Amino acid sequence: SGLGASLAYMDSDASSASGAASGGLAIGAPGDNSNGGAIYVVPGVDLEAWGDTNDAELIVKGSTGQGYYIGRNVVADLDLDGDGSDDLLWEYASSTNSNQAKSNIGLLYGGITGTIGISSVDARWSTQTKTEHPVYDSLSQAGDLNNDGYSDWSFADPLGDTVKQNGGSVYVLWGQGSEYSG
Repeated sequence: SGLGASLAYMDSDASSASGAASGGLAIGAPGDNSNGGAIYVVPGVDLEAWGDTNDAELIVKGSTGQGYYIGRNVVADLDLDGDGSDDLLWEYASSTNSNQAKSNIGLLYGGITGTIGISSVDARWSTQTKTEHPVYDSLSQAGDLNNDGYSDWSFADPLGDTVKQNGGSVYVLWGQGSEYSG
């Protein structure tokens, strides 16, 4: 399943299912779920006791026709809405066919537990970059680029056709008090 393809520490300010503040680890498994992939968020206390993905408080799953290879990359240390709970932001593919698959981005705001399908996450973005040209191998960490108190995230689409064919683009996802959707 490729368990551990990506890892991201989730801040201890995030609430666990038990209601206690607990750090956790987001663990990517892009081969799970018939290559739909998955991200498992396992609480630190369960990891300390030799826990596994069955202890996950949150699972994000891809599915046929909705998104593939979820869990290849996960952004660490991101709180776009400034609520104190780390948010999950990840890259995934639009298809299993590498000649047609484009890289996409998914977002799920923090504080959620349970199993969430890709079609039910808070927001999704598509890019022009095909997955055979891995764009997000080194996802940027969050930072506050405009000093407004919210985490921001930058990403590149090196094959984007914004100005000219394969000319590339750099984008910033700005943190804000209101949540992204759709």
